[in-house]
Amino acid sequence: MKRAALLLALAGCVRGPVCAEDGCPAETVCDLDGTCRPLATRPMRTRDRHLRAADFGGTRADRPGESGADLDELLLGGEPGGSVYLAFDLPAGEVREAVLVLHPAEGASGGDRQTIRVSRVRAFEGEELSHRSQPVVSRIGPGRSLAAVPDRPLRLDVTALLRDEPAERVYLMASGGGDGAPWRIASPVALDLERTPRLELRLARD
Repeated sequence: MKRAALLLALAGCVRGPVCAEDGCPAETVCDLDGTCRPLATRPMRTRDRHLRAADFGGTRADRPGESGADLDELLLGGEPGGSVYLAFDLPAGEVREAVLVLHPAEGASGGDRQTIRVSRVRAFEGEELSHRSQPVVSRIGPGRSLAAVPDRPLRLDVTALLRDEPAERVYLMASGGGDGAPWRIASPVALDLERTPRLELRLARD
């Protein structure tokens, strides 16, 4: 029993290989440091929640006054400088693991390679959000160089962004750095509900 516990503890400390262009192997996820790590072995006292966005918006540097609060797809990075903003209402409980899942918009063929970054931002209202009124960034996440893969979701470990500043609602920004074609991301009002963004949580059970 002690040996099994020790092996599990050591497994949590070992970092995996660098995330490949086509993502990570099954049962692993791209961590914020750019490596593939195994999804945590499910502890006996946990509960899982998949959250839909409570609010959202999108901004573009090339159209600074526009709001993306009612669009079914948003641009991420590329020459337009698109950013995706998502707010999630968090349930009570200690967050053990949090993964942000972004799906390509329907019919999206990918996009040019770029550096993707998820950061935590101050509160915003999607209807009022524009490039000219971007919320202040409270914590910047590490950037990772990735290539878009058609019809494969982008899964980003954001556990570190949620743990240090507990809140009833968390506000996140996904941004991309690089020239060329942006990534087309399905928004929370996309016609295909299976493509809408979500936050996958693993919470400690009381």
